[in-house]
Amino acid sequence: MKELTCIFFFCFSFWVCNAQNLVVNPSFEEYTECPSNIGDINKATGWDSYANSPDYLNSCGTSGFSTPSNIFGYQNASSGNAYAGFVNYMSNGIISGNIREYIGGGLSSPLTVNTKYYVSFKVSLSINSLLPSNGGSSKIGAMFSTMPYSSGNPAPITNNPPIYSNHIISDSLSWSRIFDSFISDSAYQYIILGNFFDNNNTDTLILTNDTICSSYYFVDDVCVSLDSAYCANYTTSIPELQSKYPFVLYPNPVTNWINIDFPLLNVSYRIEIYDVIGKRIFFQQNINSNHLSIDISEISNGLLIIKLLYYNQFYYYKLLKQ
Repeated sequence: MKELTCIFFFCFSFWVCNAQNLVVNPSFEEYTECPSNIGDINKATGWDSYANSPDYLNSCGTSGFSTPSNIFGYQNASSGNAYAGFVNYMSNGIISGNIREYIGGGLSSPLTVNTKYYVSFKVSLSINSLLPSNGGSSKIGAMFSTMPYSSGNPAPITNNPPIYSNHIISDSLSWSRIFDSFISDSAYQYIILGNFFDNNNTDTLILTNDTICSSYYFVDDVCVSLDSAYCANYTTSIPELQSKYPFVLYPNPVTNWINIDFPLLNVSYRIEIYDVIGKRIFFQQNINSNHLSIDISEISNGLLIIKLLYYNQFYYYKLLKQ
């Protein structure tokens, strides 16, 4: 019986270690301070800038740096209440070179040489005319290092990181998971996220009427593990903070008409609709009806952001026109 217990304990211990996520603060939920400015990634415990000024967004943040709405766009956290953001590609026609932002952090233990590791993380494209962020790009990836980097001593562009997406990620409505594996050739202690390819080896897709491309991505739920299934399905166990809407908006996706119902309407409200590049395409205020239908049949297909003011509080809702 004692022998069987030891065997069971060994198997259980191996499974726990095998499924361990080596990334510290993988969903950016832990923080030393709430974000209040551009480049605040160092306020997320365990993370720092490894090139330029990547960002930290958290529901506790000040206006512009909160979630789900912030100056970079609108997106609910994949899980929990926080995520990071970085420039994956930029070509503005003025600044030359390969403009990148990297986030990086230490692993809970060094990688073992000649061992296969699985890596995953989720990204979502931000489309925002104010940044600007107007298109998608390829080569979002992960690199590993035996030393930390900084904004003053940035991680290098190598054109050969072990993990990267070869296709352009253009989904700004939901989260896309990047998942792959590699065999570690060093006892790496740090993970770095970003685009480690130069401009000539990065594909882009402009989603607006601009002629130059800049792409910005949110990132969440980072995983490095010996267990493939664990990383392929990784999500933090912290529940996402859900807004309690006092209204019902439907359908979503929508084709011709948006319907808004206020079951308990006490004061008038205001509604605005913005397209994917931040242009306001609808505005109406002093609405006193419990039911409102809005004709959007002439609006181009794509992502729409509904902004509603009720009782001096703004509510944001993301909707797909198709």
